[in-house]
Amino acid sequence: MQNRVYMSISRSDETKMPVREYFSSILLTGMLTMVQLAAADVRDSFGSHSLFDAATGVLEKLNSPGVTIWRSDPVPVEAGRPYRGELEYEVLSCVPGSLCSVSLVSLNEDRRAIGSRQESGVLHQVIFDRGPRRIERFIPESHGAKFMRFELKLAGNPGKVKIGSMTVEAGGKGPLFQGQYTPKEPAPDRENGLLAMAELPPAEAWIEQQNNRPCLMLDGKPVAGKAYKGSRDYGPFARSGANLMITFNSGTTLFWDKCNWDLATMRTDGSFDFSRLEQELLFIHHTAPEAKVLVTVNCDVGEDFFRKHPDSIFRDEAGRLGVRQLCAFAGFDVPGPNPAKNRHWTVSYSSEEYRKYVCDGLRQLAEFLKNSPAGNIVAGFTLNGGHDDQFLQWEYSGARGQMDYSPAACRAFRSYLREKYRTTEALRAAWLEPTVTLDTAEPFSEKEWQSRSCWNTAVPGLDRKVSDGREFISLSIARLQNAFGRILRETFGRRCVVATYYSTPIWRQAGRQHLSELVKDGNIGVLFQVSGYSALRRIGGMGASANFAIAAAHMRNAVYFQELDHRTWRSQITPGWDEHQAAEAESPTVFRMQMLRDCGAVLAYGGDGFFYFDMFDSWYNDPEALAVVAETYRMADWQNRYRDQVPRSDAAVFLDEKERFYAEQRGGEELYYIWRLSGLTPDVCFLDDLTNPQLPEYKLYLVPSPATLSRGQLKALKRILATPGKVVVLTGNCGTSSLGKTGCSAPALAELGLQVEDHLTPLEDTIAFAAPEQDMLLAGCVGKTGLTDLFLGDGNRMVCTPLRHWTSVTDPAATVLGAWRGSGLPALTVKRFPGGGTLIYSALADGVTPRFLANIAREAGAHLYAAPGNSVTVGCGIAAAHRLQEPITLEFPAEMEFFDSRTGKPCGAGRQLKLTSLALRESQVILYRQKASGKSTQKGSDQ
Repeated sequence: MQNRVYMSISRSDETKMPVREYFSSILLTGMLTMVQLAAADVRDSFGSHSLFDAATGVLEKLNSPGVTIWRSDPVPVEAGRPYRGELEYEVLSCVPGSLCSVSLVSLNEDRRAIGSRQESGVLHQVIFDRGPRRIERFIPESHGAKFMRFELKLAGNPGKVKIGSMTVEAGGKGPLFQGQYTPKEPAPDRENGLLAMAELPPAEAWIEQQNNRPCLMLDGKPVAGKAYKGSRDYGPFARSGANLMITFNSGTTLFWDKCNWDLATMRTDGSFDFSRLEQELLFIHHTAPEAKVLVTVNCDVGEDFFRKHPDSIFRDEAGRLGVRQLCAFAGFDVPGPNPAKNRHWTVSYSSEEYRKYVCDGLRQLAEFLKNSPAGNIVAGFTLNGGHDDQFLQWEYSGARGQMDYSPAACRAFRSYLREKYRTTEALRAAWLEPTVTLDTAEPFSEKEWQSRSCWNTAVPGLDRKVSDGREFISLSIARLQNAFGRILRETFGRRCVVATYYSTPIWRQAGRQHLSELVKDGNIGVLFQVSGYSALRRIGGMGASANFAIAAAHMRNAVYFQELDHRTWRSQITPGWDEHQAAEAESPTVFRMQMLRDCGAVLAYGGDGFFYFDMFDSWYNDPEALAVVAETYRMADWQNRYRDQVPRSDAAVFLDEKERFYAEQRGGEELYYIWRLSGLTPDVCFLDDLTNPQLPEYKLYLVPSPATLSRGQLKALKRILATPGKVVVLTGNCGTSSLGKTGCSAPALAELGLQVEDHLTPLEDTIAFAAPEQDMLLAGCVGKTGLTDLFLGDGNRMVCTPLRHWTSVTDPAATVLGAWRGSGLPALTVKRFPGGGTLIYSALADGVTPRFLANIAREAGAHLYAAPGNSVTVGCGIAAAHRLQEPITLEFPAEMEFFDSRTGKPCGAGRQLKLTSLALRESQVILYRQKASGKSTQKGSDQ
């Protein structure tokens, strides 16, 4: 028999009063009932103030400090049984930066907490949108509890929720959905198929500069990348408009049996059998005759390589060998290789032996495709391998410094030092080690890495030694993939493109901080990045895609394709994903809302295409899903046609690509969540791009946490600030790892005209806005800055992002816009230079808000396409809107014509378009182009 309890909040009167007063009233009247106890158990701590209306269940946090906790009545539970809890509530309003956490708490016989289940990360707590929610929590049978209760906590910034029904019942998670699968179509006749393919003209692809940007050329035509990655549904995708097929598990795993359905192509005698790949290419051409192919090549090595080259096994300083489980890093102290269980050694990416071994296999693959009739439809290759099949450094965690101490890696490290320093004397001067030589130098030790939290490349000694080691990690991975691309391009014998996965500071990784080296000489021409998951991907989230510095890629002559592995209602749900991590779309409508928002954002930011990654096959083989796919492909075609004919962005973000070399703390990427909700759609560049003579002029320059700011970049910023009307926003660490004393921002900021004081002590604090009347930039700004700088833990515990060092502003000529909440010291300021520009500085890397950024944009004259608060991205002829808060009105800098993305039909013209029919958590994409010359007939339109 199930132990099920239902509870709803009710109260007979309509009185609203502060919680403390309500407690007093019910204690005085003696009218305390069980339901009223649940309704009234609301507690404020650490300065929080709230109102609670028990009749309606509405709980409102009135201010920013502290935590407000609502607690349900305890529910009796039985030992040894798992429990499932469900709580429904609705977000009625919120200020960006509001947090809401829901916990199912286990209680002992004294009703004291002994455990709980809550969200796994801060993005699940950030309130992006209004609307109803249903939260599930599961507690296993080992809970040892006598009672359980729900807790709902509000913190961060003011917010209002309406608490609804609650259930707690015995029972664990139900069976996982096994998915819907469509059988693969029959294979074509091999002999006749190859004869037909021999008559095809060989496909060609390359990257070409057009209109001051790189463009993908496919058989001589500039195209948008409209791709499918999978191994089954080529035909349905081609009929939906796909022009590129990316193979997956289809006979190009070179050296190891990755899975029983994807066996190695290398035979025991060292030769290769590519017949399975040839058969796949035949099948692709049979089902999608107009499509071209990017062949995915897995470059992982198996036991044959490690027997011959044991020095090339990735290892820690103690000599423990790294082990991978399929494509994930399993660790050092784990059972060793077992191919039957997909366990293998981890390879050293910097090993010269590994590079040569793989390059030999790549040559043989390219030679085969050059000579096979099936290769005529191949336009390029995509690289696959290493950690997560993306050549990430083997460890996400930086606890050890992520260094590889294998003999092969140490040899490669010395070669890098020889290239950089040339002489032993120069190395000794840099490291301040009198006995080190270019033949004996060792990487930094794990103890040395752990001795400090921040390093400075400009400081000789241990700083330089650690900096060299960290740079080597990233440089070796970039050069490895570039070498793979070079071999494929040289051997294939005709123009082709090579793609690989990479990320930028929006998703910082220690092994991905050398984009220029990666794409050098055009050997890598196409860049992929995985879309975000969980709270970003679900409807009501700000969006999962366009999470790349696309403008930075373009300035390096590379194009960008977004990976879209968005699940549908057909997708099998696998264990190990908590919080609905994959944000599976439960219906065609939800899927369409996700894809319009995320595909639209990629295109609006200037992305050059995307691909649907059907990693289980048949996720999208449904008429309603394919209709969405076709709509997004038409969007890509529109963007490719009109992107250079509409106004470009007049704001830009400059991310510090190298920051991760010198510190593991959070940096400028935290600003990403804020600018995505601001109404701006800025170009996203690298800090290095400030000194690029090809950089366009902007009105607004956002420079979050430029820890590695150089003298040349400082000079560029000074030139910008000397220009009337220009606005520069700096946040967080400024030159802390490149100028002056390690951890100090004062030298760099002083050169830009702002006086600050450095504090080389730890801090956990937030920045609170000053009163709005202090400056026009504060209009509508309340509470604290930031979105993700707080996390709600157990009970009423709040965790701030820890800072190893921090600054306060001391400049008497600067206007204070905000202060550290704990000390009251100025932390957010603006300084307007007479006859020049404006400098805004926030001491926190993400120490702004969407509203504040919008106010800054208005002062700079940068165009805002929408009011802040919603997920709106506009650019390149694509306007993608996902409503999170108030109704959306799109504003354009010039007269435009508007078209519906689903039908292609006109839906208005003018400078303004009101999306009046767009409900909360719905998405809409408007295609736009410059209005033909002539007198405007209307100010705006409704849609």
